[in-house]
Amino acid sequence: MKSLTKILLATLVLAFFSTTAFGQHELYNSLNKRMGILYKGGKIMEAIATAQEVVKVAEETFGKNHAFYSASLENLALLYVADGKNDKAADLYEQSFGVREGLVGKNNPKLKDVLEKLQKCYEAMKATDKIENTKARMASLQS
Repeated sequence: MKSLTKILLATLVLAFFSTTAFGQHELYNSLNKRMGILYKGGKIMEAIATAQEVVKVAEETFGKNHAFYSASLENLALLYVADGKNDKAADLYEQSFGVREGLVGKNNPKLKDVLEKLQKCYEAMKATDKIENTKARMASLQS
């Protein structure tokens, strides 16, 4: 009887955590959809607030070393660019680059697009030294 109770308890615990993880994933998807609708509707500040929530949910659900977390950082950065906050966007692109680099490896060509976005931020900021550094980083990527 004790082993049956242990099995039942273990099953309930597993079911709880599976449901919670599924619920968090659904929340992540729902917030992403809401963010897109807000952005397309011209509600940039509300979209930014929602994107910040998405980043938090992605971190809690998937961890900081996950593609969804990286994508969430980039989405928030895109909104900051749209709002003229290139300095905040650049910081987020740098964070995303670090996550991606950990996932795909150093000098992987899949890193190029985030570096291109980062370079555009630096150009808007007129940060010449950072522009040159980013160009050098892109040149080091394998073809």
